Amino acid sequence: MIYKQINVLSYFQTDIVDHNFAVEWMQDFEVFEEALSQDTTYMSSLTRSMSLVLDEFYQNLRTVGVSSMTGAGFDELLKAVDDAVVEFETQYKPGKLICDAIHEYPRNIFVHFASCIGNWR
Repeated sequence: MIYKQINVLSYFQTDIVDHNFAVEWMQDFEVFEEALSQDTTYMSSLTRSMSLVLDEFYQNLRTVGVSSMTGAGFDELLKAVDDAVVEFETQYKPGKLICDAIHEYPRNIFVHFASCIGNWR
């Protein structure tokens, strides 16, 4: 949980090309596999072999389509960023603070010990 990434994936220019096909690929492994089955290049073979790992990565990814031309999706983008901030503050930051404190604990003891020795002399 400490090293979890908090991401917001935004697709821009959705007024030109709709982003839902990519979101569908990310959410449905079989649809993605079917799209790749028509390509026989090395890259498609590599992507096919990595697709199970990508499926795990995409499960908790926030995706938003935005058009700067029409403004569509901009409110959803702001909400996704706000949700990511809340997730960071409530889930990531407390664990990070604990890890930082544990990491600093031996150093703090050494500094305290060194100051005690200095005062003893």
